[in-house]
Amino acid sequence: MDIKTKYYVVSLPRSGTTSICKMAKMCGLNSNHAPVGNLKYRSIATSFDFFSDTPVFCPREIENICSYDNVFPKFIYIDRCFSEIFDSWKRVNLYKNYKEMLSTDKHTMNHSKKFDFEAYQNAFNEVELNDENYIEIFQKHKNLITEEINKFNKPLLIYNFNEGWEPFCDFLNVSIPEENIPILNKNKMFDAL
Repeated sequence: MDIKTKYYVVSLPRSGTTSICKMAKMCGLNSNHAPVGNLKYRSIATSFDFFSDTPVFCPREIENICSYDNVFPKFIYIDRCFSEIFDSWKRVNLYKNYKEMLSTDKHTMNHSKKFDFEAYQNAFNEVELNDENYIEIFQKHKNLITEEINKFNKPLLIYNFNEGWEPFCDFLNVSIPEENIPILNKNKMFDAL
């Protein structure tokens, strides 16, 4: 049985998931940012080996990922200041979109919006995120994710972009690229990978 190592970035959107996918690509990996849909299929039956964003950050996905056939998962959590993440959510209207989802009849949502909403609800344990509780909610998400990964005894890198290439490349077991770490998606929702 040929077991392939796959990487899963389990931090929340707007934490640097686009940049870290670009880093993976620069290191020779085939990254899939926001693999909406069947993550299992994309993990097992495609050439992607690096995944981030929705639905990867969902706590329920950790157990699923750890049960995939022929996959050895390694996890990365981007350690970024929670207030910076939340400010970014507000700047690109992600927070506004989430708030609107809370007041929308779930039966009227299209498949994509319903998928996103369910992902956020899972990440936040169905507690409504707001200006007063986001630090606590984001910390609980981080704790739950790390506990789940430790429960399955899988490798986890807590990574901060300020640490540079070395810990990231060591975790991927690749050479350090000569280029600077990319900073993407800073003021808009999506940048091309």
